Amino acid sequence: MPDNPRNTLDLRYGINPQRTEAALISGANSTPLVLLSGSPSYINILDALRGWALVRELRRRFDLPAAASFKHVNPAGVGLGGDALDDNYLQTHFLTAESLSPLAIAYLRARHGDRISSYGDFVALSDVVDVSTARVLKNVVSDGVIAPGYEPAALAILKTKRAGRFVVAAIDAGYEPTGPDVRDEFGLMLTQNRDPSEVPDPRASKIVTANTSLDVRAADALLLGAIVARHTQSNAVVVATDRYTTGIGAGQQSRISATKIACEKAEAYLLYDHPKVLGLRFLPEVSRVEKFNTVELFLRFDLLYPEERAVLDTKLIPGFVPLTAEERHLWIGNKRRLCLASDAFIPFRDNIDRAARAGVTHIVQTGGSTRDQEVTAAANQHNIVMLHSGARHFLH
Repeated sequence: MPDNPRNTLDLRYGINPQRTEAALISGANSTPLVLLSGSPSYINILDALRGWALVRELRRRFDLPAAASFKHVNPAGVGLGGDALDDNYLQTHFLTAESLSPLAIAYLRARHGDRISSYGDFVALSDVVDVSTARVLKNVVSDGVIAPGYEPAALAILKTKRAGRFVVAAIDAGYEPTGPDVRDEFGLMLTQNRDPSEVPDPRASKIVTANTSLDVRAADALLLGAIVARHTQSNAVVVATDRYTTGIGAGQQSRISATKIACEKAEAYLLYDHPKVLGLRFLPEVSRVEKFNTVELFLRFDLLYPEERAVLDTKLIPGFVPLTAEERHLWIGNKRRLCLASDAFIPFRDNIDRAARAGVTHIVQTGGSTRDQEVTAAANQHNIVMLHSGARHFLH
């Protein structure tokens, strides 16, 4: 991909529309980013660059196509290509059977990792965008996409999205940032050297629990979660399988808050294919996106206000029966096969207790807390395999 011959890219506006003067400026003679369609905002560019940094690292570590669905500089969901989507997955996410490329599968996994948060996302893709992926993108509500390139037919499809307002950006896959990280805050400049470290492979990390079982799928899920956590605002906790994330808790002031958010999302994901959810009968006019929102309401039925419960009556054919607490617990318990990654050490056992309720079987964290013994004892109590990586990856 050729460089943008200019070192400045004018943006539609800054973080908010009243900031009318905004630009992307490269310290070199040109930028590695080429705009092929649309007019990006400041936040679009932040999401694009953060997302690209994540998917290129995943591509390198897993040797699989990678996709990230970004919202407000955090990943909402992340997915890898590979195995085809099975019938259960298609039914759970209201998809029809069709031929999908590995990159399209990666994006669908990313998008469905948090179906609510991904609405209006900015997409980052590790590989050249093919027609299969372009068709998927054309049919979702999204602001834009960044990738190392586009097949001509795929680009033609994307240029028609949102009457040409959909942002399509290409980035030089060989571009490597140089020099220090520089940030301006309140008129003052902060600098730091770039982080040269890598997220350690879980296979090389120290297992600190009595249960030491670590198969390939668990190791891959821990690595995926740890890499995603590295690219998520701190405090960050990520729940993942070996191919996609199911819950991300980002930017929280306490680690338990991040853990609760990630685990609540993961629990909802596990319940998507519960017979009571699959058996919901929607009114004919309900769209696919509305079905997502309706399922989320249904899963939180006991917590809803009367006005929220009334919404269900406008989307569902009468006769649905909410899940009981016991049904939720049994279904999640029978699926116990999730991994959790934390971007720093876990300071209290409450994080472990909450993770266990969500079906987490493996945890990777930095280690080094004064309460490591207490936290490890909690993991042993729940028969969780826990690893200490020794590497912290805060992001702010």
